[in-house]
Formats: sequence, C-alpha cells, structure tokens
Amino acid sequence: MTEFLEVIDEKNNVLCLAPRRQCHEQGLLHKAVHVHVFDEKGRLYLQKRGATTDRFPLYWDSSCAGHVSPGEPLEKAAERELEEELGLRGKLVKKMDLRWRLKYENLVENEFIRVYYFTTGKQPKPREGELAGGKWVTEQELTQMIQSKQKVAPGLEIIQWFWR
Repeated sequence: MTEFLEVIDEKNNVLCLAPRRQCHEQGLLHKAVHVHVFDEKGRLYLQKRGATTDRFPLYWDSSCAGHVSPGEPLEKAAERELEEELGLRGKLVKKMDLRWRLKYENLVENEFIRVYYFTTGKQPKPREGELAGGKWVTEQELTQMIQSKQKVAPGLEIIQWFWR
C-alpha cells in the first residue's frame, strides 16, 4: 500500500499529498518526528535500521523516527512511532524543531522534524522485520562511533550536539 505524506511549504502549510517515494525522489518538504529515548542512567538508545530500508540500511540511527500521516498531530505521530518501533509508551518532552535536507544516493530527505525526548526504565523491544536491533550508548560512546566512521546515520551527528 502506498504511504502518502503531506507536502508542506516553509511555513508548515499543507500544499498537497504525495506518495512517500515521490517526496524522497523529488526532495519535497514533508513532516517527520524523531524520539530520542534515554534510560535512567542518561544513556541514549540507538536503533539499528533494517536491512531492507531504502535509506541507510543497517546503520545506527535515532531511537525511533517516522513520517507524520496526513492530518496527524506531530505528538501523536511520535507516540505512534515509539510504540510501533520500540513497544514503549509514556510522556514525551518536546525538545526542538529542525529543518533537514540531505541527499542520499538518488533520494533527498527534505523534512521539517520535531524532536522529542523520552525517558524510560524499560528495555525497548525493537520491531522485528523493521529494525535489526538496538543498544544503549553513552554520549562518549556515540562520539566514538561517529569518529571511527561506523555505520552511523547522519542524524546522529546532530544528536550529539544537543545531548540533553
């Protein structure tokens, strides 16, 4: 089934709906959410993207992230992604809004991203088939992963700038 996204302008006004693939092939601006999950020790949970994803397969990435469905409030999208990808529920804290544009192979990520933080005492349960796993890291460990050129999605470099 084709996933449709709201194409927006720079002021976040909805212009039309377009298939997800078209948004990425043509670099159309659309909305996404990221949730950074922390444990009680202050470690960040990283997801390992699935092998079949079209962008950054088997790379380490944000705890969870996803596109916003047409008409869906941003916080509801973040709650949905958190539960679908990691099996977690709870209170989200809005951290920041980002404007992101990145070319990857023949695709362009052109997104308005709302970032949320979530703290939990539970172990995330990565969704089988979509994610290849996950792990907790300290800020120092994340920095080492980035510096050693491990398969780290570009968004993680931004995360380290805004850690807590």
